[in-house]
Amino acid sequence: EVTTEFVKKINELKNKYEFLVIADEIQSGVGRTGKLHACEHHNLDADVVILAKGIGGGLPLGAILGSERVEDVFTYGEHGSTFGGSPVAASCGLVIFEELQKGLMNKVVELGDYLKTKLNELKGKLPNAIKEVRGRGLMLGVELFAEGEPIMKKLLDNNVLVNYTNQNVIRLLPPYILTKSDIDLFIGKFEDALL
Repeated sequence: EVTTEFVKKINELKNKYEFLVIADEIQSGVGRTGKLHACEHHNLDADVVILAKGIGGGLPLGAILGSERVEDVFTYGEHGSTFGGSPVAASCGLVIFEELQKGLMNKVVELGDYLKTKLNELKGKLPNAIKEVRGRGLMLGVELFAEGEPIMKKLLDNNVLVNYTNQNVIRLLPPYILTKSDIDLFIGKFEDALL
């Protein structure tokens, strides 16, 4: 995860040299980390924020948000996208934002904290298996001491779908409809896979 000091330096350099900062929030945006955009955790002064995936609730939809510095860069018809949306996807996007305003991000924070706590408890129980638990909200990574692929395959055999990156990081991006009982079920199956 990026540090607050790093972001502060980016903001300082941006102001000094007047370059643009673009935040890729395709996976981390739309409440995934407990804030509307993950860059808000560190006060990144982004000129452009790119959103997709979560904004459409599973339907193809994307958005480019821009500050006043870039308001005249794109005009109507200058940009095409496979995630440009449709009336159905746009309607879904509106519902997503309504739900976020009704407290869905609070649920993401609560469940993310619960999941991270359970993962850290598992780390304490299996200190030779789990090296580190990192991330925010419902975007977490579990760094293992061993390769991630065999663990991913064991979990898949037990009807749990996860991904792994960097050879040894189990990547967790559960849906917002997750419950504490889902987390408890996952933790039990994850522990079995690690043994």
